[in-house]
Amino acid sequence: MLILALSLALIPGANTSTQYQHSRITTFGLTIQQKQALKEPAAPISAPSPRVEEKPTPTPVPRPEGRTGTERQDVRITFYYCLRTVEVPDDGGGYCTYTATGTAVHPGTAACQESWLGRSFVIVGEDPIRVYICEDTGSAVQGNHVDIWFYTNGEGWFGFPLKGDGTIVWQS
Repeated sequence: MLILALSLALIPGANTSTQYQHSRITTFGLTIQQKQALKEPAAPISAPSPRVEEKPTPTPVPRPEGRTGTERQDVRITFYYCLRTVEVPDDGGGYCTYTATGTAVHPGTAACQESWLGRSFVIVGEDPIRVYICEDTGSAVQGNHVDIWFYTNGEGWFGFPLKGDGTIVWQS
């Protein structure tokens, strides 16, 4: 509609204001009402008052006995994955759906012993630091062992250098 109105403006003697459906279009693309609103004095602008949001009080989560949030633990670190992208001897992957706690697998998921479910940790020496959550279990995950989930085995083999014996620091 605007193109037609602009085209009419170029034709000598043509009406530059044409009625289309429910609006009146001019060569400037404004309706008559919009033009009149521009002529009226605007109300003074006042500075908005600062908005203060109350932060909810977090509910304390009881920690399993002996865990302090900064406790270090020596563990065996391995990985499991969804898709095989690199031909290497491993278990074949296929872990693409849900964890033992019912969440969908995602970066940051770790399989741990059942008593650690719900706990989060970081791996000492990992850069950048990532937080992992014990959301899964597995028959191969016994004792002080964490199994980190990756989407592909290539990520685990080549993008995760901390396989083997390592140390974690509990965050919760």
